[in-house]
Amino acid sequence: MVRWLSEILYLFEGEEKLVTEILINSISSSKITSTLSVMKFDNRCHEILREIKAVTYHQIEIKGTKWALDHKGNI
Repeated sequence: MVRWLSEILYLFEGEEKLVTEILINSISSSKITSTLSVMKFDNRCHEILREIKAVTYHQIEIKGTKWALDHKGNI
């Protein structure tokens, strides 16, 4: 999951794309397969409210099919 989230973060940082929708096709203990909808980031119309600098294993947790977030919205 951390690697998958890091790839999503790269879309924004490396390719300046915003993820607008995520469809999880399958998820297991070792793999996530998903389909993402993206759009080009445009600072004239998009406002960054919170920046994610890195994805880490700190406090990451999966409960059933739901991911847990801490009080700051960190996965």
